[in-house]
Order: sequence, then C-alpha cells, then structure tokens
Amino acid sequence: MKETFALYEIWCYMQLVKVFREKGLLKDSSGLFQIKREGLFLHFAKHNESVVHLKSGMRLSYQRVFQNNSPHFYTFTQRMVPDIVIESGDHLYILDPKYRVATNLGTALGEMHKYRDGILDCSNDERAVQNVFILTPSASDELRYFTADFQDRYKMGAIKLTPGGDMSALSDWIDKLVAQEKEECLDC
Repeated sequence: MKETFALYEIWCYMQLVKVFREKGLLKDSSGLFQIKREGLFLHFAKHNESVVHLKSGMRLSYQRVFQNNSPHFYTFTQRMVPDIVIESGDHLYILDPKYRVATNLGTALGEMHKYRDGILDCSNDERAVQNVFILTPSASDELRYFTADFQDRYKMGAIKLTPGGDMSALSDWIDKLVAQEKEECLDC
C-alpha cells in the first residue's frame, strides 16, 4: 500500500495528463504503461521517469532526474528529482505535489527555489525553470501563494488540486502556459 503523499503525487500527474488530453494537447501517452509478461502496468515508481509527449514538442514527465551530467539540462549542486516537469523547448515548468496542511505551504514553496535556481540549460548555463508551483489539496484564502498577482510576479505559487474537487485552477494554468509558449514561439 502506497503512502498517501505518494498516491497524491501520482494522482496529480494523472490529472495533468487528463487535462492535456481534454484540451487536445496529448500526443502520445504510451510512456505511462509498461508491458510485462503478466500484463499491462502503470509505469510509476520512485526515481523512474515516466514521460508523456504533448503536441508542439512539449513533454510531461514524472520523476525526471537532473544531475551534473544530464543532457540538455543539468544541476550544478546535487541530483534533483522534481515530481512533475513540463518541458517546452529550453523552458521547464515544475509542479511539486505536496500533501500538507495550509500552514506548511510557505515552507514547501520555499523548497521550490532549489529547482528554479539550480537547474540550468547546458547550451548557455542560464536558468531553465520558468515557473515552480506546488499542487496541494489544502488552501487558505489568507495565503497569497494562490493569487494570480503573486504567481505572475514571482513565477511561483500554489494551485489547489483536490480529489473530487474543482480542476479549473489547474486547467486555467495550463491554458496560460500553452498561450505563453505559443507566443514565445512566434517571437523566435
């Protein structure tokens, strides 16, 4: 039996796959499954990257590993394994599910700096991570991390994602991400 936080991580990843599919942006989800002699299995395990290919060359990864000798993106300090990574060209967007109470969300968001500041593009040694967000079932109207102003200003924040709950915040964020990436491609 998996621990609740591990199940929440997998559930969040599958919700992202679902939203991308509903928006017509899913290209290939075969990376979610592994065929064994005993049958078809979901391909999720700690530190075992699972990749879904999205349209426009984007990739959605679960448990992607970054280290000092990783191709295209690397980390100069320590091995890092963010739970969910969206890759679009030379940009990375990191989502980290946190099954925590609202009072601990500031600490969880503070931990996200290591991803935003420590993962670099091999071609130019510049920061590759554009945004970092925690996904959490806990929310508080008093916390600024959930507001668009905070998220736009600091390129980080929190998105409420609750099993059985409203997915509009996640869906809206994906719309914004896709629009931003399309705009960036037009500027190239």
